[in-house]
Amino acid sequence: MTLIRCQQLGRLVHHPRVTTGIWSSLSASLTSTRTLGADDAPALREHRVSVRTCGALYRQWRKTKPEYRDAPEDGVVVDIPFVFTRWDDGGGSGGQRPLAVVLHGAPGGYGDFSENLVPRLRAAGVDVLVPNLPGMAFSLQNKFFWHSIEERTALLKDFLKEMNITRIDALVAHSAAIFPSLRITLEEPGAAPAVKSLALLAPNSILTPKTLEPLWLTRRIVRAYRRFPLLRPLVGAVVRTAHSLGLSPLKPVVEDFMLSVTTYLESRYAESSPLLEAVSLRRLPTLVAISRDDRLLPYPVLLAVCTTLGAGEEDMWCFGPDGQLRRPGKPDSWLKVVCFDKGSHYPFIKQPDVCADEILQLLRRIGSLS
Repeated sequence: MTLIRCQQLGRLVHHPRVTTGIWSSLSASLTSTRTLGADDAPALREHRVSVRTCGALYRQWRKTKPEYRDAPEDGVVVDIPFVFTRWDDGGGSGGQRPLAVVLHGAPGGYGDFSENLVPRLRAAGVDVLVPNLPGMAFSLQNKFFWHSIEERTALLKDFLKEMNITRIDALVAHSAAIFPSLRITLEEPGAAPAVKSLALLAPNSILTPKTLEPLWLTRRIVRAYRRFPLLRPLVGAVVRTAHSLGLSPLKPVVEDFMLSVTTYLESRYAESSPLLEAVSLRRLPTLVAISRDDRLLPYPVLLAVCTTLGAGEEDMWCFGPDGQLRRPGKPDSWLKVVCFDKGSHYPFIKQPDVCADEILQLLRRIGSLS
């Protein structure tokens, strides 16, 4: 028997351990239960799994990257909390319902979606899996996992493999999750789960946002924070000063700030146009949601993702401040771009009904949902 802690009830309950297949390798202890947005919404439980990742990557980088010369050859072990409605709803490790894998930005976590997308998709018959990926505290502790696109992609692939996920009906990526999501989507068959559709919510761009400018200074700050612990208090002072002077829209939480800029810088964003073009060539059913009032990623920066995929402003479905459609866009296309007047960098929080409905429409277009 495995003990599961239900924090809402404040007591321990017993949960039978399944000892075959993938279930035997999962660490499902210390599971928390929380109530979602609606009073009658089913509870979510937090599960955990430990994943060893990046071994092959580090063995290669030990020879080519000086900062990784002491990286562990067998990789690092990452403890990943996650929510998975299929398990909570008794669907087991298989499940016949469509699966949406939802990936948060940097920083972020499954809590970003627990009161908006998750209950709405779940109520419509969609299984939802949302992992919590490691933050900057994990990097400072192990000294090697620094959120490069290669590390983040390897971790996601290893997590999905550990979870025995072979098919993803909708891969939903918020903000910084766009680039590992694109790489997983474009993997050769068998190397990653087959992705049937893609949803990009306020995605990071192939352009440099003002938040990172000047690039030379941002790179130096990131390098100092990573390599020189004695300089971290100074970096923290710079971050807080930049926020107080209105020079940065990011919150002055130093670890979160460093995670955000490090992830963007290490994503190879400027080299990622071919990934978007490959999605376009495949005509993979894709949804993009952007907002004109996004303070972190200005509208022209977001628009670059849409135009690279092949959509102009005239193709967009435009929604007013109240979430009402004020101008329809291009119908019957593999690509649908939704633009909010008031959606912020978190359109699924500001406009949850529209975002959830658009993802459900995407699943219906590919035949995964009736």
